[in-house]
Amino acid sequence: MHIIRFVLVISCLVLWTPVQAQNTSVPHPKEVFGFTPGDDYKLANYTQIVSYLRQLAQASDRVHIREIGKSVLGRPLLLLTISSEANLRELDRWRDISEQMARARIDDEQA
Repeated sequence: MHIIRFVLVISCLVLWTPVQAQNTSVPHPKEVFGFTPGDDYKLANYTQIVSYLRQLAQASDRVHIREIGKSVLGRPLLLLTISSEANLRELDRWRDISEQMARARIDDEQA
């Protein structure tokens, strides 16, 4: 549940950045959920959050969504990447660099 709330908060913060002013087709959470996140006694459920994240990815060229697996309930686990268009075009490159740094191994040729 904490992960869902974290994803929701991050999604809301993205909408309140200057980037939002550049792209008016990005849906506001209230349009999708029917209430403003943070309203008393109102929580978005998993289905609503996934729907919203997919709409964000579809509406903005700065958002990339990818399914990275399934939960124990068989629901999709999503990875949402928010970045510039240039960075998203090179996402595989950044992923490779991150993986290489995480493993902290290089061969003699790379050294």
